Amino acid sequence: MYVVGLMSGTSLDGVDVALLDIQEKNGNLSTKLIDFKTVPFQPGIVAEIRKSLSIEESDSQLICSLNFKLGVLFAESVKMICSKNGIAASELGVIGSHGQTIFHQPEQIGNFAASTLQIGEPAVIAYSTGTTVVSNFRTMDMAAGGQGAPLVPFTELLLYRDAHKNRLLQNVGGIGNVTVMPKNATINQVFAFDTGPGNMIIDDLMLRLFGHGYDDGGETAAQGVVNEELLAYCMEDPFITAAIPKSTGRELFGKEYTDELLLTYGHLAPKDLIATLTMFTAKTIVSNYEQFVFSKNGN
Repeated sequence: MYVVGLMSGTSLDGVDVALLDIQEKNGNLSTKLIDFKTVPFQPGIVAEIRKSLSIEESDSQLICSLNFKLGVLFAESVKMICSKNGIAASELGVIGSHGQTIFHQPEQIGNFAASTLQIGEPAVIAYSTGTTVVSNFRTMDMAAGGQGAPLVPFTELLLYRDAHKNRLLQNVGGIGNVTVMPKNATINQVFAFDTGPGNMIIDDLMLRLFGHGYDDGGETAAQGVVNEELLAYCMEDPFITAAIPKSTGRELFGKEYTDELLLTYGHLAPKDLIATLTMFTAKTIVSNYEQFVFSKNGN
């Protein structure tokens, strides 16, 4: 069965679209990646997403409109990759669409309920492609009592479980997250959580200080020197030591975080800032492993 998976994450760089052939035999899954493409967001769409993410600037009309615009963009991405590989979109067994996260609040804060919102209207995708669309992954996870992120553990269990090896699967996107999989794990033994910022703060600083959307190959960070005072300041953020399960996003490590950081440490050399925030991402991973992975597994 041909399937397409769609993902647009907190990095806001575009739509990741994957075309796969998935077969099932005797309870075992066989997956073959046929093609993968990142379809870059146009600057106007990025600007609208950023505005929608801002509590100060966002409004319901903007989010309503962007929901349909992204639905069209997702549908076009599906049809593009199918056409490239000689497959009609209507031949797909299913399209899985995560959607673009606009706000993610895994726990109740005051009168605001624990909730999450992803947009990119699945009805638009389904009608345009003539294919069944599965979506609202985070929403259903939270309805079932989860935190809505990270969402990869089940598929990673199917794809990467090993009878003899313990495995950690670390993703460093806008936000970093890890799936912890003991050897020969059952579904109840697998757990996952967000480790902290991934490239989100680095990308924001690169855009503000150098006019580039990301640090290509880490070249800018490699030319800087880590500032230990700033690093210690970042590592004091309560999320880093918060108990699991936990998840986060731009609500904690987005524009406002970078604004505050520059207000206090903007006097540092730009390359030193990039080097320090890159080390911050690395140290959050190490710190969370020490607190919640190695101690839990006794090794």
